[in-house]
Amino acid sequence: STTPFEALATTSSTMEATSSTTTPAPTATTTTPEPDSGCSAGTFFTENSCQSCAPGSYSATTNASSCSACPNRTSTATGAASLQECACDAGYTAGSDGVDCSACAAGTYKNWTGVGLCETCTSSMASPEASASMENCSQCALGETSDGAGWCEACAGGTYKNVTGADACEQCPDRMTSSKGNVFIEDCVCDKGYTGDSCSPCLAGSHKGQTGPGACSLCGVGKYQTGTGKASCKSCPKYTTTAEEGSEIL
Repeated sequence: STTPFEALATTSSTMEATSSTTTPAPTATTTTPEPDSGCSAGTFFTENSCQSCAPGSYSATTNASSCSACPNRTSTATGAASLQECACDAGYTAGSDGVDCSACAAGTYKNWTGVGLCETCTSSMASPEASASMENCSQCALGETSDGAGWCEACAGGTYKNVTGADACEQCPDRMTSSKGNVFIEDCVCDKGYTGDSCSPCLAGSHKGQTGPGACSLCGVGKYQTGTGKASCKSCPKYTTTAEEGSEIL
């Protein structure tokens, strides 16, 4: 028979064996979350996330797959949510937002984004088209004048201009001329057919075919000139000639 002490020992051993046995933990289930497709206007869905529309584009709907480009010469801030946020760039104008914009005309400027008329440069100043700053309005340089459309251009031959601004160029004195873009009256020289400090006309029987202070030359043999201030001589009729240089009559 078993003594009470032996029974107690047997019961303790059984409990220790039972407590040392471990039950395996349940296996965890890994789940991949569904992509979030709830992108708001002004964003688009890409790579499991919503991205803001870049400047110059917009998205007017939710869950968009891409953003739309703004019209020509317009731009937006990041995350634009409507076409109307596409505003004219500086230097461009239109009657409303969200449409193609046109360049400000030469002689004008616009230094803000959005709708509105281009501002006119102040008097005696000009600017290139699509000017985005009043600083683009500049005085025409010496030897330049406004072409009437807001651009500066060189003074034409036979004129000069020794002041800045869009004022007209001055005509050279009578019987004098100049190349394009001249600044001072001293740039004016005797025209063809004229000579000397006062640009006197070449006499009959002579000519001068270049500009400047040079002297007149007699017409060669076989040529003549009846007029004064001429750049060239005329040839005698066929089978005729002159006795000497400087003939003043046919």
